[in-house]
Amino acid sequence: MNTPEHIQIRRRDAVLALVCFWVLLVTVPAGQWVYEWCHPEARPWRDLAPVIAGEANVYEERLEDHSWWRHYLLSPMQTLLVHYGRTGNETVAVGKGGWLYADAGIRFFARTALPEAAAAILDFAWQLRERGIALAVVAVPPKPALAPEPLGGTSVFQPGWPELAGKLEATGIRVVDLTGALQELRESGVEPFLTTDTHWRPEAVPAAAQAIAAALRLPQRKVDTAVEWVTQTGDLVPLLRLQLAAAWYPPETVPVAVVSDVPRGRARILLVGDSFSNIYSYDGMGWGRGSGLPERLAATIGEPVDWIARNGNGAYASREALMRHPELLEDKELVIWEVAMRELAEGDWKLLPLPEKTTAAPASRQRITGVIAAASEAPRSGLAVYPHLLRCFRIGDALVYVEAMRDRKLSDAAYWRVGDTVTLEVIPWEDVEAEYDAWSRGEFSDPALWRLPQWLGRPVSAAATSAPLQ
Repeated sequence: MNTPEHIQIRRRDAVLALVCFWVLLVTVPAGQWVYEWCHPEARPWRDLAPVIAGEANVYEERLEDHSWWRHYLLSPMQTLLVHYGRTGNETVAVGKGGWLYADAGIRFFARTALPEAAAAILDFAWQLRERGIALAVVAVPPKPALAPEPLGGTSVFQPGWPELAGKLEATGIRVVDLTGALQELRESGVEPFLTTDTHWRPEAVPAAAQAIAAALRLPQRKVDTAVEWVTQTGDLVPLLRLQLAAAWYPPETVPVAVVSDVPRGRARILLVGDSFSNIYSYDGMGWGRGSGLPERLAATIGEPVDWIARNGNGAYASREALMRHPELLEDKELVIWEVAMRELAEGDWKLLPLPEKTTAAPASRQRITGVIAAASEAPRSGLAVYPHLLRCFRIGDALVYVEAMRDRKLSDAAYWRVGDTVTLEVIPWEDVEAEYDAWSRGEFSDPALWRLPQWLGRPVSAAATSAPLQ
């Protein structure tokens, strides 16, 4: 038997191994140099500020995002893994028959307790109760709970959720679990979830609205709708970064029932939600508008429903929005909080105080030049679930939101850092809220900052005539 010290390596093999090693050693930096020469924006190594500031992880992320290996080889390698191994990546799990799943929805079943979510929900309910408002929590089950077969399994029990639901109900919070309603929909022959998307199909929306109305003992009536067919690619497909993705996962076409008689006027009910509320209400998600949970619930119960929903960060984003707009709670008797169950395990369930009123926004647009005092986390297009994101910057005594990613393409604002001087045309947030309010947004964790005046900023090429931001 040959022991390691007696193994003989032929000279030819040794030379070949050495040549291969040196070729690999030289090819990687040489290829990166050529790539950066052709793409000047891909030169993060020139900016060592994050390293100097102790944020080496930011520098490493920039290197990874602009690596030529990632740019040219990741997509074909991922395509091979999906085709031959049905293997996804860190954000997407691949199932049989063209089904895709968000990895967070699968991890939900691994949590046996949900104490952070319980504390935040109870705190929110207490603050509403102080204002004479009741809270109802509507829980949307994760996709694997209702369509587990493509993953090779059966429905899985999540032990933490019943315990949490029982604790909430014991304190007077009404809980509506949509699992049963969506399961009935599936047994009728209609899948509740889109095949390649995180969210539910449009047929699930009326089932959810009826289940909510029944559980909360609200009246129900017939809803008049007009069917429109919408074709769109699921939000999980771009996250796989496949070559010729449409050939592997073609767009889905679904019938969207647009509500034609949504009640308007003063509302006693406020719906607080996430992307499950937005998907068929906010056309920026690509699945149409006028047929989402807010419109359907209002039409089902026959009375106006105010609503506020944010894509992503469902554990806190909508509550943050209420901190900015506490006037939405005026004259309300009931808040219905729609939350995806996966957020109960994955979300940031920080406690947020509701203020009595917000600071009024400035009245007119300006052009300003200022130094970035604080910046929210920069997006990474390859890992973002939603295609559009606003990044938040503190400039002077105001918060300025700037488009950092649109259609998964990063803008210059994605690379801005603290200390940079920028020139922006700023517009009061109130003037653009209807356009941008449903976008995902990078936020600061300090609630005191949320009371500052808020603007939307659009970069300009030159400072020209500028004014300090007051």
